Amino acid sequence: MSQSPEPAGLGRRALSRRASARRLAAVAASCCVLAASASACASAQQPGATDAGTQIQVVAAETVWGDIAKQIGGDEVQITSILGVDGKGGVAGTAEQAAAFQPTAADSKALQAAQLVILNGAGLDPWVSQTLSSNAGINRLEVNVANQVGVTPGQNPYLWYDPAYVQTAARQIEQDFVQLRPNKQAYFQQQETEFEANAVTADEQTLSGLKQKYSGMVVATCDQVGAELAAQLGLKAVQPKSAALLAQSGGRILLCDAEDPGATSQAILKQAGVDQIPVVALSAYPEPAGTSYQEWQASQLQSVSQALAQG
Repeated sequence: MSQSPEPAGLGRRALSRRASARRLAAVAASCCVLAASASACASAQQPGATDAGTQIQVVAAETVWGDIAKQIGGDEVQITSILGVDGKGGVAGTAEQAAAFQPTAADSKALQAAQLVILNGAGLDPWVSQTLSSNAGINRLEVNVANQVGVTPGQNPYLWYDPAYVQTAARQIEQDFVQLRPNKQAYFQQQETEFEANAVTADEQTLSGLKQKYSGMVVATCDQVGAELAAQLGLKAVQPKSAALLAQSGGRILLCDAEDPGATSQAILKQAGVDQIPVVALSAYPEPAGTSYQEWQASQLQSVSQALAQG
């Protein structure tokens, strides 16, 4: 959850605005070719604009992005989230399991009917693009968070652990909502501003405090989730290859996704109890179901702070 320097943040925002403008121009051009009247071309400047009496139909590949989109869209949006602790088939599990997820017929139908699709990218949800490829959806907008922030497959895909990435995604989602409902621009902007103040800024302040106090401390991790959080806190993460090597790792605490079903992770978790190493049970997705992004992150950071104080 490291805070990116301001120029980088501005660069990301400018990039997202240019991407949005290119999508707008492409749709406008296609409509003008098909329509002979000047009024048809004028209306194309607001592709996919929804009726005032309807909600924008949004499908998020992961519950965390769905929650963030709901906080920004408020009553103007209808959110369908697919993968998470309350997703189809239960907990998403590891990144590999999430990538191998097979959407149900209902999931596919929702994706193809959506006016805005939000996916994480970075190899975490390739099934979204595979599903959408069968229906191009001329007026559909898509937010691929990894593409927005420059993270590629092979890198850590848990982008919602970085406040700067969340901020970039939130701003793009807000811009797309405005594109779909232009007369609600002030409302969406206010909602997004409040989200940043209540979630992103709060995370950055908490992380900064923990980093100043514990930067450089050695911690053990089981997985990518723990490694990402350790990096955001300025901690020195080591990942033992077996339970027998946990004590030798020098980790003062253990950061581990408790939902990871892998035998190695479970063995390391068990060994931490034997070695009396404080454990922070993380989760890759908001937990329990229905928990807001900021409630979930605040809870995990509080647990980390308590464990570091003990370690």
